[in-house]
Amino acid sequence: MTTARRSGSTASVAETKAKLSELLDRAAAGEEIVVTRSGKPIARLAPLLDKSPRPFGVARHWPQIPDDALLAATDEDDLRWAEGAYTDDFGLTARARSRAPRKRRR
Repeated sequence: MTTARRSGSTASVAETKAKLSELLDRAAAGEEIVVTRSGKPIARLAPLLDKSPRPFGVARHWPQIPDDALLAATDEDDLRWAEGAYTDDFGLTARARSRAPRKRRR
């Protein structure tokens, strides 16, 4: 895409509907097109600004996780959970019942 804009033109809503692909190509080439309804401007088709590619190493400031934290021994309870010990017949994780059951409202 180019950043230089050519002089703008106008197109009615009906013309925009009929020639949208062509108008988008013109806008991508740098032309600004104003869409009108009953002669009054309601929208503008314009080219996007050029964006430079993401610089290499953009996430250098993120914290580094040490390998020993990723390779640390796993707790037995966590292993049982990962192996499905706490799931029902449908593969859903069962909730732990740590409190008394709720009373039903009547």
